[in-house]
Amino acid sequence: MQVNSIQPNNQPNFQANVSKNFIEASKNYLKKNPLKLEAFEKKVDTYKYYGTDDMNIFHQRVMLNGKPHYALYAAKDGMKPEEYVVLTVKDAFRKIVEKFMHINKYEFNTKTIDIQ
Repeated sequence: MQVNSIQPNNQPNFQANVSKNFIEASKNYLKKNPLKLEAFEKKVDTYKYYGTDDMNIFHQRVMLNGKPHYALYAAKDGMKPEEYVVLTVKDAFRKIVEKFMHINKYEFNTKTIDIQ
């Protein structure tokens, strides 16, 4: 009888971190809709399987053409702002929350391929 040795799992540890500020702002926005809030919390958990453990997802308010917008970024620890990957830019906070909810692993990996 032949016994095969157990091979260690050589797959990288995926755990993109969603910023606490984005989570809290989103929860505050979604608190009136418990179903969407629950879906958001589940989506935050799925981001643990996106990117790498030194990658962070966060939002910022930015000005485009003299008007306020919100940007959702992905960046690795220690990156300069000009190196951040833009996941989406929208004219309303609710729109970046909606986009966050609809980004799948393929889209995330495609947009962040240069920093993974």
